[in-house]
Amino acid sequence: MPLGKVDPPAENAVLQRREREWAQALKRANRELEIANSELEAFSISVSHELRTPLLDIMWCLDKYATDHAGTPAGDDRRLLHLIRQSAGRMDQLIDDLLRVSTISRQPLATATVSMESITRKIAARLRFQEPRRFLDLVIQPLPDCVGDPSLLEQVLLNLLSNAFKFTDGREPALIEIGTFDRDGQLVYFVRDNGVGFDMLCAEEIFELFRRLHAVDQFKGTGVGLWIVDRIVKRHGGAVWAEGEPDRGATFCFTIPQPRSS
Repeated sequence: MPLGKVDPPAENAVLQRREREWAQALKRANRELEIANSELEAFSISVSHELRTPLLDIMWCLDKYATDHAGTPAGDDRRLLHLIRQSAGRMDQLIDDLLRVSTISRQPLATATVSMESITRKIAARLRFQEPRRFLDLVIQPLPDCVGDPSLLEQVLLNLLSNAFKFTDGREPALIEIGTFDRDGQLVYFVRDNGVGFDMLCAEEIFELFRRLHAVDQFKGTGVGLWIVDRIVKRHGGAVWAEGEPDRGATFCFTIPQPRSS
């Protein structure tokens, strides 16, 4: 064998050994990640339940005080009680959202054909019923079915439509459109509104957990809804993004890749 040449069988053996080492390292890393995620989910559930008990005590004391002193608190006391009740309600919502985050992370995908239009119309009717006095122009285009987890995709549409309803509050009229378009041969679902919008510099941040772009006294919420949308869409192998402009509305888009027909 010429000097400097490597024996092919020996080289193959080295490559095979390295491949086995890499595979074992990847397996260990995946296992450690699974354990970490499992521990994080367990921690979230435990913390949520532990927080609920003292919060219920606080809310019970507020109700008891209000009953025992009906009509007697002075103006400042009434404002303080109202603030405490608001804060307790927000904490209660945060606990619920923390549990939802844990559930979304571990819920297995159960795929089926999903009627996106039927789900959208059902959600829109429910939201309209909750706010019957609003002047709102709602357009639902024909929406193709897709294959995915029905309950999780319903959560995506519910969160996006709820946001559109919320952030168009005060617009006369409020305009919301749900439809699809084609991008490079891929079907894209979108929810568009003429609400308060956002600065595109924050386009990536709005999908972060507990991230809010508006003050609590302007719009209610905990900053969990869009994180859940992002998480569900990515679990389906899709992508989600947003476009907007301050005071000129926002558009949220997402894709759900479909299995190829044989």
